[in-house]
Amino acid sequence: MKHILFFALAVLCVQISFSQKIVRSTLGSFGPSMKNGSVLIQQTVGQPSLTSFIKSEHGSLRQGFHQPFYYETERNELNALIFPNPNNGQFGFQVNLADNEPFKYTIVDQSGKEVLSSNGLGNQLTSVSIDQPATGLYHLQITSGKRVSSFKISIIH
Repeated sequence: MKHILFFALAVLCVQISFSQKIVRSTLGSFGPSMKNGSVLIQQTVGQPSLTSFIKSEHGSLRQGFHQPFYYETERNELNALIFPNPNNGQFGFQVNLADNEPFKYTIVDQSGKEVLSSNGLGNQLTSVSIDQPATGLYHLQITSGKRVSSFKISIIH
């Protein structure tokens, strides 16, 4: 009995010491890579979340091929609330402005093409319905005077 218990304990210790660790990493890469100075551009597979994000007045760059499961607010000076996100092209948002204060909103797709542009009023629910949207990431920008709120909207089917 002691021998079986000792053997089971030894097997357990060996398994623990040689077991795999779960680490967040890229499973593999494919396609061409391009390097220019300190910038490396490479497509990756199996990267479930944001690993690097660079933003300037000329645009933004996200490392990785897959989009993250969550989307961060880029800018929210108007304290806007958007729901639901992700959605199927139909969603609503509310902007924290004085009652009936006007704002403008624009939705563009990933190529920068304007999908929808309209106006709304503060503290009222604004319903949005994108006609036959393609699955993907869209950008919503809300402006009132010099204040701006900017969000990423995920469209899924």
